[in-house]
Amino acid sequence: MSDRAKAIGVAERVDVLHGVGDRHLAALYRGAAATVMPSIIEGFGLPALESTACGVPVIFWHGCETVAEVVGDRGWALESWRDAAEWGRAMTAACESRRRVDPPAQAHDWEGTARIISDVLENALG
Repeated sequence: MSDRAKAIGVAERVDVLHGVGDRHLAALYRGAAATVMPSIIEGFGLPALESTACGVPVIFWHGCETVAEVVGDRGWALESWRDAAEWGRAMTAACESRRRVDPPAQAHDWEGTARIISDVLENALG
């Protein structure tokens, strides 16, 4: 990432973070205009869930079903995963609007999710 940023002349504007703790991550989300998730396949969409939980909208490709399910109407669903201009327009709109979204109505049930996954794995290996 940093080599690419240098190559296109934006390295001084890019911070690559590693090992960010939960509090710092939540502060980063809350300070963002949007979370951009250009995924075409996503297992769960945890960054989208974390972002909306912090009141921050998500920019995503509408065809990535897991992210679309997590985000709902709390973001910008893009038509194309390949159209850089569309992504650019959405990011510009997010920066200009500084829109905030309501967090999901109910907290995600991590224990329930773990039970479901455990049950599926036990049945599959069983």
